[in-house]
Amino acid sequence: MQAFPLSSTAFAPFGELVADATAHSIFPVNDGRALRHARLATPKSISAAYLRQEISLYRVACSPWPVEVAYFERHALSSQLFYPLGSAAYLVVVCASDALGAPDPLTAIAFTGGTGCGINYHPGTWHYPLVTLGQQSDFLMLMAESGTEADCEIAWLAQPLLVQS
Repeated sequence: MQAFPLSSTAFAPFGELVADATAHSIFPVNDGRALRHARLATPKSISAAYLRQEISLYRVACSPWPVEVAYFERHALSSQLFYPLGSAAYLVVVCASDALGAPDPLTAIAFTGGTGCGINYHPGTWHYPLVTLGQQSDFLMLMAESGTEADCEIAWLAQPLLVQS
């Protein structure tokens, strides 16, 4: 499988891009010392009082090409947002669900992202964990969680996928 640059159109079935260009409005704040780029993404979660918003820092080790995808995970209760804090390129691998709700590897697609462009997976989107390319990098992560196993479902593939640069 070949990886393609992230684009909002190609990624739309799986989530939304988080970048300055996606801001719905930009306006000055803090006595004009800053510009607020507002509504870059729309986090979503089921309407349950027991969910809590979690903001975490992910420090992701560098992986070499090709990247082997042996499983997918999804978060049915919430969207999951990642925003790069470093300059490393990163890999996103997603796929649709099959008729039984399991990941369909035949629909898998791989994207590469970089500085200034994050992603916000729709709730229930099958994806491979974040992979950085070239160097270790940090990412800000936002997700609503219940603190139970329902937060993350993992499905192993019968045959791993191989992603090329």
